[in-house]
Amino acid sequence: MATRPRPDIYVNLPALEKLDDMLIVRSKILLTVLQDGFEP
Repeated sequence: MATRPRPDIYVNLPALEKLDDMLIVRSKILLTVLQDGFEP
C-alpha cells in the first residue's frame, strides 16, 4: 500500500506558509525585545 499525502494539507499550504512566516517574524521581534531589554 502506497502512502498518499493528505489533500487538505495541500489545499491549506499557502495559509500554513503564511502562518509560519508570521510566527518566525514574531519570534524574532520578541527575541530582539528580550535582548535589548523591555522598556515601555
